[in-house]
Order: sequence, then C-alpha cells, then structure tokens
Amino acid sequence: MSVSFYPHGKLCICSVQEKEAGFEDYRYMAYLAASSLGFEAIRNPERDGMTQKEFELCLRTQYPVCIFIVGTAGSNVVNEEIKLALKKCLPMLIFIKKQNGIISEESEELIRKLSDVSYNYECTTFSSCEELYKQVCERLKSYILDKASKHAVLQKDVAFAYRANTELLKKSKRQIAIYQNTSILLLGPRKGCQYENEFYKELTEWLVKNQNENISFVHVFNWDSTLKEKQINYNNYNLEIAKENFMSIYRQYETENDSLNIRYSHVHDVVPYVITDTNLVFIIPIEGERFSIELPANIMKEREINTILDEITRKTTIMDLNKIMDFYN
Repeated sequence: MSVSFYPHGKLCICSVQEKEAGFEDYRYMAYLAASSLGFEAIRNPERDGMTQKEFELCLRTQYPVCIFIVGTAGSNVVNEEIKLALKKCLPMLIFIKKQNGIISEESEELIRKLSDVSYNYECTTFSSCEELYKQVCERLKSYILDKASKHAVLQKDVAFAYRANTELLKKSKRQIAIYQNTSILLLGPRKGCQYENEFYKELTEWLVKNQNENISFVHVFNWDSTLKEKQINYNNYNLEIAKENFMSIYRQYETENDSLNIRYSHVHDVVPYVITDTNLVFIIPIEGERFSIELPANIMKEREINTILDEITRKTTIMDLNKIMDFYN
C-alpha cells in the first residue's frame, strides 16, 4: 500500500462554500495548487466526511498553513477560523475575489484590515480560477523558500542578540516574552549603548501601538540583579525617563487582563531570551563568553511555549504598582 508523503505538512483551505457562486471551484483550485507543491491540503469541510469539529482540531493541533479565500458573503464560521488561526499564530495567506474585475470599497477596507495579520502583510486579489491557481502557487513557493531560509544562527556578542531581538519586535504581532537578569523596562537603556536604545525604543513603541489589541506580553527579570545594577551604575541610566515611560505604559494596561504581565524573581544565572510569534533568541554562556542563538519560533510549538510561561508564572511574583514604586524610591 502506497503512503503519500507531504514534505511541507498540512494546509487548511477556508472560505464560504454555498453562499457565493464559484467558491466551490476556487477552493478546488487552491487545493490543486497546494497539493502539487507537496502540502496535505484539506478543505472545510471535505466532501469525504470531515466535520467542522475535526477541521478546527487540525487548526488547533497540527499547525497548518492557512489559505483564506474571501468574497462578499459573510460567514461566522470563517470568521471564527480566522480568529483561531490568529490565536495559534498560523501563517495566513489571504486571497480576495474581485467583483467583475473591480476591487470594491468593501474589499479595499478588508484588505487594509487583513493585511496586518496576513503572511508577509499581503493580501492577493484574483478574478478567475486560473488566476487564483497561479497566485496560490506563487505565494506558497515564496513561503517554502522563506521557511527554508530560517535556520538556527549562532553568533558571538550580546549586541548581536539585542539587534536580532529588535528585528523580531518589528515583525511580532501578538506575543512577546522577555526574560532578563536586569530589566530594561525598569532601568531603561544605558547611556550611549546604541543597541540597547534601539531595542528599548522598539519595545516601548510595540507596547503603545498594541495596547488595544489582543496581545500577550510577559516580562521577567531578577529583582536583586536589577536593584544592584541601579545602585552601582545609576549614572549609566536615565532612570527618571525610564520611570515615566514605564508608568505611562503601566497605566494604559492596568485595566487589561494579563496583557501586561511584569514579573520578578530572586533566581540568579538565568538564560536571557526573547520569544515572539516569529522567532526565539536567547543568550548562552560558552567557556566564559556569551553567544546568542536565533531559532524560528515554529521549532517550539504552542504547547512548549506555554510550558515555559507556566513555569515562569509558578516561580515568579507579579509586580504591582507598590513594587514599582519601591524600585524607583
């Protein structure tokens, strides 16, 4: 018995089905294109008996690439599938049907909205089955090449890690976890330290920009190390500016549940790292020197990331307003 081999894993195709003319054919074109490139493509629901529940289970547990084909007809089911794909940080390739060869105002607004969450921040429009087939092939080939180029990078010097983390923050949409010995949020960047300044600027801007979104930000640091750094090297920091920035961010988030999760511990010798929904960077000591290693976040699935975050929560203490004031006083 022959067994099919799918080198690029699963791919889910989502769209309305009977509500809008032609979408059965569009879904089939996307299926043919994805299958030809080595994906195990499944449609929602399959004619061979796949249920909606089974399809959603695939989205939750198999980490597929997602293709969404969007027209004018609305669908609560498709909307929920988009929300689920967003929650799981799945790659989303979005294709929008032109109406009589024209982009309607509704579609233009949809493109603006969905481009923020689509893979490579791009929505593709199409008018026919042939055009959709070609575009699905092109975008999936680009995705395959992009994924192949993301391999582990080991580099010497903490500055490289900060620069890599700064780039990660620019790409991250929904999730950041930062573990440090000394808190850059409380201390601010060191004067004259360009890579810390760039990282701090990108981090604070990310928090301000995303305050009203469904995000997850966890920041953990060693209280004793941070306090000692402040006491010994306070001339190296603009502590008043750091306090002002931190309190401004804290107040913006104080009514949100778990969006801004600042925690501290008294455990020394942690391995500093940053996880976003695109990559993972951490610093490792090797024979007295420090190196940074960058990995694609898809190496660690949601289950493993949640295990780390659960361990952090169990071993650390939430930082409330009184503790913040203790630090700056």
